[in-house]
Amino acid sequence: MKQEYEHVAPHPENWPSLIAKGAEMANNADKGDFLEQTQLQQMTAPVLVVIGDNAIIRPEYANEMAELLDTKLVVVAGDHASYIASNPQPLLGHLNHFFELSTR
Repeated sequence: MKQEYEHVAPHPENWPSLIAKGAEMANNADKGDFLEQTQLQQMTAPVLVVIGDNAIIRPEYANEMAELLDTKLVVVAGDHASYIASNPQPLLGHLNHFFELSTR
């Protein structure tokens, strides 16, 4: 995963910070880094929720978020790094469609 991150990240030297932040958020779930359900439901900007079928995000969590945002959940093959770095074409197709709909 680190190699994929370093391949696509604008600042690959921030890898340790990313891992530390992820660990901090996982260990402090009640921290203010998360939006409340009411905050998600108040969002008016178009949102697309994307996860990999082998990502660290639980599918039921992503589905719940998509429902709260009244949007679509897109599941692409791979984990959260590989579907961006190694095989971006399926994701790009979904993004193109999303942006076409968002500009109407």
